[in-house]
Amino acid sequence: MHMSLCAVTLALAILTSAGPATAGDTDMKGGGQNSSSVSRSVAGELFLTSPDKHSIYQAVADDKGQSIPLTFHPMIGAKVPDSLALFDLPGKVTNQIPAVKNYQYAKLNSNDVLLVDPKDREVAAVITHQEATRGSN
Repeated sequence: MHMSLCAVTLALAILTSAGPATAGDTDMKGGGQNSSSVSRSVAGELFLTSPDKHSIYQAVADDKGQSIPLTFHPMIGAKVPDSLALFDLPGKVTNQIPAVKNYQYAKLNSNDVLLVDPKDREVAAVITHQEATRGSN
């Protein structure tokens, strides 16, 4: 019986790690030179390409970063505290990456950028300064 439980556990692990695509996912193509696809997984995470991360980061790079409460840990699925202001993404970004049109962002003092679903204030993506600058090639 122990072996069959292990087999079931392994099968579940394989099924749940098969990838982010689900029936509710979107696959949208952006216009312009950089065509990109963005999907949202069951966990609410947005999967962005490196060029997408770079484009988003560059569009808000000059914005002032906000302090975050000590109890908030910016990670996928975390609920953003009300003390953190959310802003609409620039039109240039939403035109290039239409799948992020319904998201807002917050730039942190750490220079990380959070993409947030404004309906539930949950973090859908975290773009770090290091990721964004690596994606510039």
